[in-house]
Amino acid sequence: MMASRIFKPEQDEGRFIKAIDRVFDKVHRGYARALHSVLDTWS
Repeated sequence: MMASRIFKPEQDEGRFIKAIDRVFDKVHRGYARALHSVLDTWS
């Protein structure tokens, strides 16, 4: 909710936003890989 006050939909993608997107993508991929590994171990 706080991000909606900071970042507007019409705001251009600057270096800061692209850096945040890259970090979230890495975290997302790491979480998905870890979850997949755990689920494969239990099945």
